[in-house]
Amino acid sequence: MRGAALQRVRAAFEARGESVEDTAKGFLARCPVHEDANSSPSLNVDQGDKGALFQCRSASCSHESIAEALGLELRDLFDECF
Repeated sequence: MRGAALQRVRAAFEARGESVEDTAKGFLARCPVHEDANSSPSLNVDQGDKGALFQCRSASCSHESIAEALGLELRDLFDECF
């Protein structure tokens, strides 16, 4: 189901007590891999063709490190898990 991965990622942030800011394609959040300023979240989480896409704009953190910091596996980033 399209959007399932984005919802899993959002739920992982909310479980950590992190707030997210909705965008047209997904949401902004503080990167869980490094220290982000509260007023300037650096992580874009967007809906891609097959699942959730991460773009850390300040430290170029990898998908793997972000997923791990959120307690997710890489397969959780796909709308249809393997």
